[in-house]
Amino acid sequence: MELYHNPGVLALVRKRGKETLVGLFNFTEYPAGASLDALGGEYHTPEGASVWLADAELEPYQALLVRR
Repeated sequence: MELYHNPGVLALVRKRGKETLVGLFNFTEYPAGASLDALGGEYHTPEGASVWLADAELEPYQALLVRR
């Protein structure tokens, strides 16, 4: 899935039962925003931080893994 028509940002979604895992990957040297309103709701990083995918911001070359 391309975000904001930016081929340098990749989103992967995996659903299994009630759990949803989302991976966002910024393959560019620039900060990038991601808006995944369709997935809705609050997600959490492995460290427990809350993330809203409607307004996720990725640093250059950052990967973000969250689940709900």
